[in-house]
Amino acid sequence: MNDTNELLPVQQLRATQIIAVALLLGLGSFAGIAVWLVQNQGGGLAAGMSVVTWVAMGAFVIEVPLSFIVPRLVIRRQVKGIVEGKPPPGSPPIADGITGQLAAVYQTSTILGLALLEGVGFLASTAYLLEGRIENLGIVGVVSIVMIMRFPTANRLLDWIEQQAEAIEQLRQERALGPGG
Repeated sequence: MNDTNELLPVQQLRATQIIAVALLLGLGSFAGIAVWLVQNQGGGLAAGMSVVTWVAMGAFVIEVPLSFIVPRLVIRRQVKGIVEGKPPPGSPPIADGITGQLAAVYQTSTILGLALLEGVGFLASTAYLLEGRIENLGIVGVVSIVMIMRFPTANRLLDWIEQQAEAIEQLRQERALGPGG
């Protein structure tokens, strides 16, 4: 792909970044409020219990890997659609080109992955609020770090678009050759 910098879908990148920041700030705000409430009460609302903590730990073990797997599955399905000539859902009308379509796929997959992480963070914050167990704050911390590491940047988006555009071109060439190619 040539001169991708000129083709950077800035509006979609900014929207994705705003949503990523909102997810992080929402989680951070709720966790901060939970810490403040627990510290001022001298324990969780249901101190002595640990059921919600165990559920949060289980969700953490399941959801963190899913936050990587599910977006890849979505990407695979939507890229296949692009190869077949079907624009991905959420593509803006100006996204007739491959760059805009791929930016829509990137936006969807990024938000999906971050939302899965945020859900675990909210559950762990709630568990801390209820039970006052410190391990829940560890889950919130790890989830927050993973979310920050996956923050959408221009370079990350450009590299991803270039990789996907090359893969799409290769798939289109294979498709044109047919099964006996």
